[in-house]
Amino acid sequence: MLNVGWAQHASAVALVMLDLVARTWRIQALLPIRFRPAFAATAASDTLAAVTPARAGGEPVRFARFVNAGMTPASTLAAMAVETLVGGAILLLGGLAFAMSSIGRSLVASQAAAASRLPWWWTVTSVVVLVAVFGLLVRGHWRAIRDNWVSTVRESLRQTISQPIGRVLMVTWWTLVSFVARAAILPLLIAGAAGVTPPILWMTTVGAVYGLLVAPTPGGVGVVELGFFATLRRILGVADVTILLVIWRVYAYGLSAAIGGIVLIDTWFAKRRDSGAEPEG
Repeated sequence: MLNVGWAQHASAVALVMLDLVARTWRIQALLPIRFRPAFAATAASDTLAAVTPARAGGEPVRFARFVNAGMTPASTLAAMAVETLVGGAILLLGGLAFAMSSIGRSLVASQAAAASRLPWWWTVTSVVVLVAVFGLLVRGHWRAIRDNWVSTVRESLRQTISQPIGRVLMVTWWTLVSFVARAAILPLLIAGAAGVTPPILWMTTVGAVYGLLVAPTPGGVGVVELGFFATLRRILGVADVTILLVIWRVYAYGLSAAIGGIVLIDTWFAKRRDSGAEPEG
């Protein structure tokens, strides 16, 4: 019987905030940007990532907001490249280690079967959305980027390669904190449920996190659900698994996107106020 108490809900909110703050401090390790705009960019990127295939809309939002905050395109691209390389390496190594276990092989087989049934147009849609969102968000800087794209790319590559090891280690640390915070939400919510053994909990948690971050559908829709029901249906029953899935999605998927939505709405109203303000004198 699933029973999620108020303390568990409060702790889940704390984990979501820890994830957002960790990712904010991670980008601050690479860019000279203040906490507030960095946090706003991180949250806003989650909103677009939540509703676009393969999280395609998230990075263009961050890029645009960092550039609007005064960061150069080259340094922004370099910082995001370092984040991507570190995060990708952690996901790859963790995934390989998990896939080598017997539990991992079973989960990989089921997740691969689910991914193979996804329609091909998800990939096409991801690319189209990524290009469209990027174009909309950087339209104010497009001329400068277009005229200097060769030097921008060259400089971003130089900065990516020449990052001090201390910064890379700091990025690695905050990336691990972010992953652990997001992964800990499910064990927290399911704590105390009868019949859920550590291997089952571990398999479900890993499948949910990887499905959320890697699957080509928005928020890993379909892939995550398959993992939940495949591992927990016989233990908790369909009703409790459905409730657990909804609650988990609210925290692991919806809360940060909602915070980002507030940021985007506030930004929109601020731009409306600025455009409507009449010059003095």
